[in-house]
Amino acid sequence: MCADSTARDIDRRSVLRGIAVTAGAASFAGCTGGIPGTGSGDDGELLFWASPFDDEVWDPWKEWFQNQWQENHDSPITLSPFTYEDMRQKFLSGGRQGRPDAIEGVLENLSEYIKADLVEPITEQAEGLKFSDGYIDGAWDAMTYQGEVYGLPYVGNGRALIYRKDIFERNNLQPPKTAKEFHEVARTIKQNEDITPFNNCTKKGGVRAFQEWISHVFQYHDNLYTREGDSWKLQASPDTLGKIFKAFYYEPWASDDAFCNPDNRGQGYQANDPGYLNGNIAMIECGTWLMGWTSGQEINNENQTTKLLEENTGVAQLPYAKGVALALT
Repeated sequence: MCADSTARDIDRRSVLRGIAVTAGAASFAGCTGGIPGTGSGDDGELLFWASPFDDEVWDPWKEWFQNQWQENHDSPITLSPFTYEDMRQKFLSGGRQGRPDAIEGVLENLSEYIKADLVEPITEQAEGLKFSDGYIDGAWDAMTYQGEVYGLPYVGNGRALIYRKDIFERNNLQPPKTAKEFHEVARTIKQNEDITPFNNCTKKGGVRAFQEWISHVFQYHDNLYTREGDSWKLQASPDTLGKIFKAFYYEPWASDDAFCNPDNRGQGYQANDPGYLNGNIAMIECGTWLMGWTSGQEINNENQTTKLLEENTGVAQLPYAKGVALALT
């Protein structure tokens, strides 16, 4: 945030272009005119779209944000929640109308916003912040495109395999390190327990589906693409992509001995995370936010979920698709 108010007469279009956003696991906004986070529309009110605002677990952060804004700016601000999928679609289709003034989001949408000319670099303003050198390189790089910074990261997470310790102990299992071990563990649970062994997100166009898939790609390559002159070169080989698909999508969902719940096929985090938190799934791929999700309309029993997370949840590295054959027979 910036307390300086010399650019409060910026028009809404300038604010919209300047208050860029997002990083895959991170996001925030900046603005033009050297004043991060300021501007006004015809009514003097700013509109900020952000996914977490409709969840009560984020209420303390929402209150903090509003207090900080009021202390540093004259313009009022409205915080409006959307799911990431809806927010992306609404922004791409209607952003040129001048609303919202700021948008929070995920990394995979940033290039679309840049291509649609809806956001503008804030490199000079971002690098001039007192805390800019405190970001880890990966977070800063995530907000940088062709040498320009388009927003500030505000939260990050790492993908891991989340698993039920009691089920693993009861069946004398260890967290799987390879795809082969992963399949064996899941099928043992399928045979011995009345619970879905595994779930990942497969919703078409879903944020989490991409994040989980790319996490496995990163086990092989630092980048999916690299820049070569004016073009991009694919780094992941067909062999790599085939191994990932077979190990974590075909075998769990479509093989002769599949071990996912077919009712969850094509679903996003709404089936994945609450499914684990409510005790219906033994293993999921997830990030750090899960440990704080103990309440809300998706949680059936807050006490049971809290106990599950605090006493019965293990965290391991994602299994690696080493040596998985490509043939889908």
